[in-house]
Amino acid sequence: MKDEMKYGTYSTYNAAIVRKNLEEKQRSQSKYLADMSLTLLEEGDRKAAALVALEGFLLKKTKGLM
Repeated sequence: MKDEMKYGTYSTYNAAIVRKNLEEKQRSQSKYLADMSLTLLEEGDRKAAALVALEGFLLKKTKGLM
């Protein structure tokens, strides 16, 4: 019984770490896409800027961040 509890605790701990790392990666990716979109907009490429921004939005929506 103790081994099962240890494994459960270990699994829960690992799942929390994986979730935290995933959220950090998604946050970083979102910032990158926002910066890229802004750069494209400043260069006058509105269509590409909108597409990049939309990609960031779709990533958030499909990954449950909204």
